[in-house]
Amino acid sequence: SEIKAYYDAHKALFQTTEKRSLAIILLDPAKVNASVPPPNDGDLKKEYATSQDKFKTPERVQVRHILIKSDATNDAAMKTKAEGILKQVQSGGDFAKIAKDNSQDPGSAAQGGELGFIVKGQTVPEFEKAAFTLQPGQTSGLVKTTYGYHILQVEKHEQARVQPFEEVKGMLFGAYSTRVGATEMQKLADKAVAELHKDPLHPEKAAEAVGVTLIRADNLQVGDPIPEIGVSKEINDAVAPLRKGEVTAGPVVLPGSQTDRKSVV
Repeated sequence: SEIKAYYDAHKALFQTTEKRSLAIILLDPAKVNASVPPPNDGDLKKEYATSQDKFKTPERVQVRHILIKSDATNDAAMKTKAEGILKQVQSGGDFAKIAKDNSQDPGSAAQGGELGFIVKGQTVPEFEKAAFTLQPGQTSGLVKTTYGYHILQVEKHEQARVQPFEEVKGMLFGAYSTRVGATEMQKLADKAVAELHKDPLHPEKAAEAVGVTLIRADNLQVGDPIPEIGVSKEINDAVAPLRKGEVTAGPVVLPGSQTDRKSVV
């Protein structure tokens, strides 16, 4: 009776945390993708033929510029300043250096005025007209826009085109492999779920059916690391409502460093 009284008064000392023992089938996309035959040129050319819209590039120009900002209060003075800078450029000055020293465009001045490639509709009309009229290597006069006075230098001018197969072959290969790998991952995950539901007391059979080794994790508390996986909130949440012998409703997606992994518990 004394022991019972002590126990009743100190139940907190004897409280244990809920523990679970899990059987886990882990599907690793890197291993699944490695088992998928790589596409050949015939596969990739079919992809290319049905998705050429993805590889259309519009007419575009690569341009750098110098901007001298102006408004109604200082337009005349800023125009005079811009004219002086234009003379430096026309006299053979280094456009990039002059832009760094003088341009008031915070987004491009530090890069020597470099804007990269632009397409039609991307800039204000006056700027666009000058950019698409100039030939590569040419420099504009002063171009007035709502921002102020610009001096443009066109570096490249590319006409609209469809990128050729050889140019996008690497991109097609990656997209094809990713898609086929994801489809195979889903097939294996669905098969694992079906096998586990069919015979939940023998999960090793389900693991064998999808070609992986079963992971067993015994007497886990919430927050304990799981072998080959580590601490996983996703798995903890998925198994929280389950009773002994029950299986997760579907695959549990585990965030990975490259591609998500899937587990069935």
